[in-house]
Amino acid sequence: EQQRICVRYCQDKRYSLVTVISDASSGFKFDRPGMEELKKYLPEANIVLATEIDRIARQDRVLGKIELLCEQNNAKLEFVFEERDTKGSTLISDVKVATAKEENYMRMMRVQRGKKAKHSLGGHIARAPFGYKFDKNVRPSQLVPNNDHGLVQSIFNLRADNITYMQIVEKLSLYTSKKQIGLSDVAKIMGLKKIISNPVYLGYVSFQGNLRRGKHVSATDEKIFLKANKCTSFEEFCKRNKLKLMENN
Repeated sequence: EQQRICVRYCQDKRYSLVTVISDASSGFKFDRPGMEELKKYLPEANIVLATEIDRIARQDRVLGKIELLCEQNNAKLEFVFEERDTKGSTLISDVKVATAKEENYMRMMRVQRGKKAKHSLGGHIARAPFGYKFDKNVRPSQLVPNNDHGLVQSIFNLRADNITYMQIVEKLSLYTSKKQIGLSDVAKIMGLKKIISNPVYLGYVSFQGNLRRGKHVSATDEKIFLKANKCTSFEEFCKRNKLKLMENN
């Protein structure tokens, strides 16, 4: 019944459904099979949907861990109400609708405050970009280089030398995984352009158009970054991309 309600809600909202997870384990625990499955699918999703809070967690401590997990993957929790068919439950149903809306709003505001606070301290808000991963042993979690970090450096160096995007793809043998092998040349070029224009690789973090110094290791230096982006100064880059440079707290 809960699955039917959530699937219908997704259809009404025109959400693209990634998967449906069923878990009969206790909501008092975070470490349970459903959470392990959620971790597997979260990188592909931006919303985690449940009918009510107690269907996913029955303690604030557990709910906090789930919210943190969602935040680390740039996703959010959202709730619907359980439908009732009898006339006698109309008032209860209406109250549940209002409660669900209030819960969603309050959660959204809390998540936004958390993201803003994390950004003010130089923390990365969205999913880990190509070439990085989150060090989850640090709180708040921080970006650290992964095995593709050197590849990112090569992309910037080649682009700074005026190598075309398609030549970069060929030189570095990019987009060779099963999911990427059918991508068009346009899609490949757009993917590289997103990397080149992302200030996170110069050591910055952005949120809502504001740019601050991050705590992570950069993938390139300012000279190469500006050359790859065809800019003469970082101020020009910020203006072109409508970014406002801020000081960290």
